[in-house]
Amino acid sequence: MTSSNAFSGYTTSFAAITTLFQDHAYEKTARYVTGRVLDAGSGCAKLAPYLHAKSVQSYLAVDRDEDMVRTGTTLLSRLARKQYNIRQADILETEGIFNTIVSIQSYYSWADTCEVLGKLFQSTAPGGTLLLATANDKLDIEHLIERSFKAHVMHPMWSEFVAHNRRLADMPGGRFVSLDTLIEEIKSVGYQVQETSTDLFDGGVNWVRAVRAN
Repeated sequence: MTSSNAFSGYTTSFAAITTLFQDHAYEKTARYVTGRVLDAGSGCAKLAPYLHAKSVQSYLAVDRDEDMVRTGTTLLSRLARKQYNIRQADILETEGIFNTIVSIQSYYSWADTCEVLGKLFQSTAPGGTLLLATANDKLDIEHLIERSFKAHVMHPMWSEFVAHNRRLADMPGGRFVSLDTLIEEIKSVGYQVQETSTDLFDGGVNWVRAVRAN
């Protein structure tokens, strides 16, 4: 499914740097997160600090990369929320039913996107929500780097962060699709699409909120 090699070595700089574009994506998504939560392809669980503790019954982050999970374990320990956990696993192997399923910047690395979306649908409780954000075919990585440069240029890991993001943007086989294509795939597995936008990352990311009907 997801190629962990594509993210090899990315963990430290990814954990250390959050651009304004990433911050906006986490803030936007967190507003809709409630109940039992699955963060599918979570990385190091950077969404977790943005969640509203009173709205979340439990939070499970799942990622295949060992380093991401190790760093996420540290992050969650600092939040000190006992109901928040992270696990090294493939999304397709994840068990349980969830009120909210989140996937931020993971879809584009899935080998079979419809298979994974189908698994997420089966893991969504009736009336539950899917929140998915992923880079699209208009992503301009150089524009985003330029816009973020002033805020992070003195960070010791900025150059490494930039290099990894350039590699991810050029990842062979990456699924950088239009919003229309993403909507059709999400609908094809059974979700009802409620809200969409392409305002994140200056138009470079599709964002979708969909529900599983009762």
